Amino acid sequence: KNTSLLCEVGSSQLLSAQAMFVPKDASVALPLMFLLLIASGSWPACRKMGGSGNIEFEMCFVLTQFMVTVILCGIFGMLAIGNARHFDDRLFVSVLADELQQKPGAALLSVLSGSFLCIGDFVMACAIEILGVAVACPLGFGIALTLGSTLNYVIEPKVDPALLFPGIFCCLCGMLADTASHANRMDGEAAAKHNKAMDSAKHPAAAGECSSAEANGNAPWKWQQLLVPILGGISYCVSGPIGTAAGALGGLDPYVILFAFMIGQILLLLPVLTVYALITKPKHFANATALQVPGLVLRHFSNSVQNAPRATFWNAMAGICVGVVWFLYQVGSPVVSRAVGFIFASISPLICIFYGVVIFGEFNGQPLRAKLYSALATVFFVVAIVLMSLASIFPP
Repeated sequence: KNTSLLCEVGSSQLLSAQAMFVPKDASVALPLMFLLLIASGSWPACRKMGGSGNIEFEMCFVLTQFMVTVILCGIFGMLAIGNARHFDDRLFVSVLADELQQKPGAALLSVLSGSFLCIGDFVMACAIEILGVAVACPLGFGIALTLGSTLNYVIEPKVDPALLFPGIFCCLCGMLADTASHANRMDGEAAAKHNKAMDSAKHPAAAGECSSAEANGNAPWKWQQLLVPILGGISYCVSGPIGTAAGALGGLDPYVILFAFMIGQILLLLPVLTVYALITKPKHFANATALQVPGLVLRHFSNSVQNAPRATFWNAMAGICVGVVWFLYQVGSPVVSRAVGFIFASISPLICIFYGVVIFGEFNGQPLRAKLYSALATVFFVVAIVLMSLASIFPP
């Protein structure tokens, strides 16, 4: 009996010592935003290193995000730490069960938010293939940045607008300058002739930016095609505010928002890939019917895992980066405001520029104008970081 009693007491003490990581102020939340910035700017480099097709990339990318979310929620949602600042006495599994039962509407909003993001990802991928980086990215991501951040602020006005909106403006200017840099770059062969360099290559750029290796901003296009990046930008735009509404208006816990958000991505993953395959007609799906495509997508992904382990590794690394991004955003942004967190993610091209210069040597042999535009983008992004840091430290 004594032994049994001691075991029960020990178990209850261990359970009471477990806690969920919940930042209480900007001293912890702001460093999380800088980690978010680094992780958000790192996944495009992983995408470039993998070099796989869109379908196999997206499958590995989203599935890895989901696994990372489960792991991070399990670790930081049930840490064995008691009576410590930035930790409360709840457990993730308990909070998830309670809020799914008590706040199903808010949970469905989070699922819807993840679904819209999944749609936006692939619509923007199509837009860049059709129009190129120079046209698609400023239009699509510009809509997401300006309207998305503004709607986040309207739903959750927790930040000084005198700092927020100049930060949005600087981030938008940085995005436009970065896009102009891409538009003025030469491909590998032209750069080799220009400066006898054979290692020049374009890279994915922006909060949610895509590979520009396939894009050609000078290709002819029709104005009706502008509807594609507009649709992608709107999908991105509504995804953030819907998630903000789930937390700010629905009272949903950030951990539950994150979990439901990833469920939304998983639910839409195969349907979106099916539509994408039917529209773009990759060689493996050229003669497939709508009913055959989902099975072919899964089979193609399974084969790519076996036949291209290096590409799968880098695709998974990209998914790990973005899984960490969403965890940091959902856990840290409620403190500094989700509008600020959204802008920190949008400043990710700054990290892409760093990788492009230091790792990939993308400016070797490039025209001076392209380098100057990237330098200008860097200045705008740094100013935006300063403004968002001040907005986090000095709330209204």
